[in-house]
Amino acid sequence: MLTKLLLLVLVMVFAINLNAQIFTKTQMNKIAGTEYKIKMIGDAMVGVRADGYQRPPSTASPVIMPPMPNSNFTLDGPDAWNISIVNTGGNTMYDLCSNSAPEYLQQDPNTPDNIHLVYAYSPIGDPAGYPNRRTKYWFSSNRGTSWSFVGQVNDLRSGFPAIAISSESKALVGNHAITTGNPAIRGMFYYDSLPGLGSFKILDPATTTNRLIWVKLTTTQTVNLTQKYIFAGATSGADSSFRSYGLSLTSSTFGPIIPTLASTAEAYFPSRGADGRIGFVFLYDAVNIPAEAGSIGFMESTDNGLTFSLPMVIFRQNINTDSLGAMRGLQMCYIGNIPKVVFETVKQIGTTYFPLAPAKIRFWSTSLPGSDPNRSIQIASNFPGGNVWLPHDSLFEGINDAMGTLSRPTIGCSGSGLVIAFMSITNRYFNSTPTQTNYKAVYVTASSNGGSTWGPPRKITPDSPVRDFTFPSISQRNDTTALNYYGNMIICVDSIPGTQINGAIASLAQFHFYRVTIPKTDVLGVHNISSEVPSSFSLSQNYPNPFNPTTTIRYSIPSLSSPRIDPLSSPRILGGEPVSLKVYDILGKEIATLVNEKQSPGTYEVTFDASQYPSGVYFYKLTTSGYTNAKSMILLK
Repeated sequence: MLTKLLLLVLVMVFAINLNAQIFTKTQMNKIAGTEYKIKMIGDAMVGVRADGYQRPPSTASPVIMPPMPNSNFTLDGPDAWNISIVNTGGNTMYDLCSNSAPEYLQQDPNTPDNIHLVYAYSPIGDPAGYPNRRTKYWFSSNRGTSWSFVGQVNDLRSGFPAIAISSESKALVGNHAITTGNPAIRGMFYYDSLPGLGSFKILDPATTTNRLIWVKLTTTQTVNLTQKYIFAGATSGADSSFRSYGLSLTSSTFGPIIPTLASTAEAYFPSRGADGRIGFVFLYDAVNIPAEAGSIGFMESTDNGLTFSLPMVIFRQNINTDSLGAMRGLQMCYIGNIPKVVFETVKQIGTTYFPLAPAKIRFWSTSLPGSDPNRSIQIASNFPGGNVWLPHDSLFEGINDAMGTLSRPTIGCSGSGLVIAFMSITNRYFNSTPTQTNYKAVYVTASSNGGSTWGPPRKITPDSPVRDFTFPSISQRNDTTALNYYGNMIICVDSIPGTQINGAIASLAQFHFYRVTIPKTDVLGVHNISSEVPSSFSLSQNYPNPFNPTTTIRYSIPSLSSPRIDPLSSPRILGGEPVSLKVYDILGKEIATLVNEKQSPGTYEVTFDASQYPSGVYFYKLTTSGYTNAKSMILLK
C-alpha cells in the first residue's frame, strides 16, 4: 500500500510539473501516457512500453543510404563556429552504439594528428544474435581529414568497444568477445604494436566466474607504472558492476575484480587527471540501492586505481523540483586534476521513464560552488524557457532506445576549455504508423571557465538530407590553439530513426567524423563590439530587464598603460587588464562567473543565461585592477 501511495504522489507531482510547463492538455496526456521501462535484448539496453508490449522486428527490406559527401560549413553567430564533416567510410547495421555514451574516438594528446576510432560492425543480413558482429579499427594521421580502415581487433564475435591511448601513443581497445576454444563472452583487451598499425596483442582474463562485459577503460599516466590501465564492467544477467586493472600490456595479467555501486551495462566511466589520479563516475544501482535510484556517484583514486575513495552522491533525484532522475548517459574528463562530469536527467517514476517528457543535460565539477548533491548545474534543457527546442506538436512514441528527449551526452577537454555534445529529438519523423519515430540531431555547447558557465547549445548536424544523428562520441582530450577550442567527435548517421535491434527497419548506418572549431571569443558569448578605445571604465544596465532566460551585459575597458598585443594572436586572449564579471543572488552568493581573464581595451558584451535559476533579483559585479561597479537585474519567469 505504501508503495502505491508513493507512486500516486509521484504521478501527481509529474502531472503538476507538466501543467506548469505551458503544454496543451493533449500534449500533457500524450507525454504522461507514454510510459516506458528498460529491457535487455541480448547485450543491448532498449526501451519498451511499460505495459509489456514490444513491437516485433521489422520485416521490411534493408535500407542502404548513399554515402554522404564530406562538407564544411559555418554556424552563424558573432564568432562563427566551423564544422568540418568527413565520412570515414565506416558503416554498420548494428546501430545501437552504446548502452550509455560511447567511448569510440580518441585523439592522441602527444601526437594530435593521430585520431583513433573503433566501433561495432555488423553486416546487412546478420541474423539474430549478430554472430558476425566485429570490432573495427580505423585511423587518421591528419586530424580526421581522411581515414583508413586498419582492420579488426579480433576475428570473432564481439561488441560494445571502447578505446584509450597509452603514453606510448598506442591504442588500447576493450570490448566483450569470445575466442576460439572459449565461447564464454567476457571483457577482453587489445594493445597495438605501433600507433595506427592494427597489430593487436590480446589481453584475455579468460575467467569462468564474474565474467565482465560492457567494459569502459582508461590508461594510467605511463606504461612504466605497475597498473597499466583501469577498467570497469558488469556481469551479464545480474545487476552487478565491478572494477579492476591490467598489470601488463604484453601478457594477460590482471588485478582482482572489485564490486562497485554502479548500475549495469556501461552506466559507469573512468577517466585520468593530469597527475595520474583516476576518477570514476557512475549511475547508482537502483535494484540493490533503491534509495539512490536516479542518483549519480563519484569516487577517485590517487594510487593508479589500486584503491578508491568512498563514493559520494553528486546528484540525487528531487521530486520537489523538476523530479528528473539520472538515466543511462554519463561521461567525464579532467582539466588538470579537476573532474568534469556530464549526465542526462529524464522524467522517471519508480522503474519507468517518460521518453517524450522534457529532459535536461547537467554538469558537475568540484570547481562549482555549493555542496553535493546539489552542486551540479543545468546546461541544456528543452523545458519551456530552456535553450533547446522541444517539438511539442511532433512527439512520437515510436521506437525508443532507453533515451529521453535530450540524451547520451559526451564530454572532452580542449586545453582549458570544455566541449559537450548530446542528442536531441527533432520535429522530423519517420512516417511508418504505428511506429512513427522522431529523428535526432546533435547539439554542442562549450565553456572556457571550467564549466562555471556555458554558451547556448548549437545544432551542428545538417537539416538536409533528413538523417538520424545519434551516439556522438567526443575525444576526452582535444587539441587547442591560441584562438580556438576544438571538439573531435564521431557521430552515427542513419536514414532510419531508432535501432534495428529494437524493431526499426534494418539499414546501414555510417560513421561521420566531425571537427568543430569554436573561437574562444565565442564560448561565453563575450564579444568585443567596438574598435574604438573607451576613455574610462563603465558597466551598463543589462538588457532586456526584466529578462527570461537570457540577458546581455555591456562593459568598457579603457586604454592600458602598457598594453601587450601580439599581432599573431588574439589581443583578447593575451589581453592586459584583469577583468572579472560575476553574478550573485539576492543573498550575495556567487552563482556564475561570466568573465575571468585579461582583456584588451574595448567595449564588450556578454550573455547571461539564467535558465537554471528561479525568478528573482540578481546582481552582477565588474571588477578590474582599478574599477569596481555592480548593478541589479530581474529574472522574471
